[in-house]
Amino acid sequence: MVALPVFGKATKQINEKFKFGDYPAFCKEYDGYNTLKEMLQQVESLHKELLTYSSSQIRNKNLQADLVIKELFLAAKVLDISADLYEKAKRRVVLGNPPGKNGSYGDAINWEIILYNSDLFDDLHIVANDKDYFSILDKQAINPFLELEYTEHTIGEITCYRSLTSFFKAKYPKLSLQVEQEKDEIISNLVNSQNFATTRRELERLKKYDMYSSQQASNLIVACLENSQISRILGDEDIKLQISEFVFKHSYLLDEETLTYYNQEWNERFPDDLYSPNPLEDHWPF
Repeated sequence: MVALPVFGKATKQINEKFKFGDYPAFCKEYDGYNTLKEMLQQVESLHKELLTYSSSQIRNKNLQADLVIKELFLAAKVLDISADLYEKAKRRVVLGNPPGKNGSYGDAINWEIILYNSDLFDDLHIVANDKDYFSILDKQAINPFLELEYTEHTIGEITCYRSLTSFFKAKYPKLSLQVEQEKDEIISNLVNSQNFATTRRELERLKKYDMYSSQQASNLIVACLENSQISRILGDEDIKLQISEFVFKHSYLLDEETLTYYNQEWNERFPDDLYSPNPLEDHWPF
């Protein structure tokens, strides 16, 4: 759903983030060399798991970005491309007028569709990280050529944003507050869950967001260990994997006391388990 070049770049970043070469022979004289080597092997193993997980999410179009964009596409109105609009876009490209580059008609067609369908009082909000839409002098301002064209058709305002985040922040500042309130609700429902049905329902809702605050994550981890309506089904493979991945992603946000408590309890319950949280022990190198 999201542009493949973006995923390619992201995957490359994951690969380049962890590169461990061979050390010179004299390094073996260091007392902690073997321990370091074991730790790096463990990190390398987790890194491979991360790549496998990321590739699967991308392949199945299951990233949060995919889900959001899918909702946007479902809510969008599809506008027709007439022969007249196509010819106008073609002329725009031939003349070298923005938006668009290298003889590509896509952006030019989109712009002609926008001009044709805009009513007199319509405000236009463009979300794009494409330099064709922005001023050369002000990287955050709309291209003056496009602004002039739009204001010739309407008396509405035209604004450009480089990301959905900046758009939501400018137009819907309360949205982030609503998101945090929903996260708090999910965690609270898990902490106070009184039956397995509630636990499973809220764990499913938990997947809606990739990241939680340090307090939210800490509360959930403690609840997993102390609320019997979670801990008694913690041995179910799907739940075990979900909680392990949750802790792994949030480990850098958690205080040492919470992590130590989690490690001790988890290792006691699942000493030989595939999803053992060993990477989060005190010797975790990051």
